[in-house]
Order: sequence, then C-alpha cells, then structure tokens
Amino acid sequence: MAIKQYARLEYMPQNKETGESQGQGKEKLRRPSYLDTRRYPTLEEAGRSYHESQESIRRDRTSTTDLSVYRVLVGPSLDAHIVVLGDTPKKELLEKLERALGAGERVELADDVLEDLLERREAAKRTGPWVESHLRFVKPVRMPRRRR
Repeated sequence: MAIKQYARLEYMPQNKETGESQGQGKEKLRRPSYLDTRRYPTLEEAGRSYHESQESIRRDRTSTTDLSVYRVLVGPSLDAHIVVLGDTPKKELLEKLERALGAGERVELADDVLEDLLERREAAKRTGPWVESHLRFVKPVRMPRRRR
C-alpha cells in the first residue's frame, strides 16, 4: 500500500502504548490504545480536520495526552486520511477530536501503514516531546509504460 506523509503533529510526554500481535511470523505490531482513522474526499477537508484536531490537542491543559496526529495520503489513489493514535484521551478531549474529525468517513488502517506511522512516532520521541513537520511531494511518481 502506498503511503505519503503530508503532515504530522506529535505530542508524547511518555509512551503507554499497548497492543496485540498482528501478522504471521513477523515481529509484534503494537497497536495503540486509541486509533481513529478517517478518509476525506478532498485534501482541503482533511486539512481542516487536521488543524482542528491539532489545536484541540495543543489547547488541552487537563492532561498530559500522549497522541500523534497525521495527515497522510494512502492507497493507489492517494486518498486523504487523518490518523490520530496514542493513549486514549480523556472525555473532553475525545469529544473535541470527534467533532474535529467528524466530516471524515471512519476506515480501517492497513497494518503496513500503521506500522510505518508507529515507526515515525518512535523516531519523533527521540527528537523531543513536541514534534511537528510538514512534508510536500518532492517528485512525482512515475508509472511504468504499458506495452502495446
């Protein structure tokens, strides 16, 4: 499955992820206690939801929430997705995130994409407690020519 990272926000005071085994014969995929993935029809709608959820986390002063927010393009058609993962937030923040993500359609995230995001999350933890980066497409993807 193709994945392009578009933007991400991460705030991780401490890691409390727990999970269960996924795959056969592979290393265990640690699933976060909170995972919400939404697909959006346009990049603009995904962008609004991303920024609203990002601000909800920034403004949350009630707890030390361990969450990561990603805006990614997934699949062969590069559909816009927002992924929020980490520790389950407290009720007030959970409701704000629900409102922020509400315009998107809930979807299941493929294990290889989740694994990639979790690896990025671990790398960000080594950088600092608050990491924000925005990546744009650097070069277009070329498809092989069809033989006639």
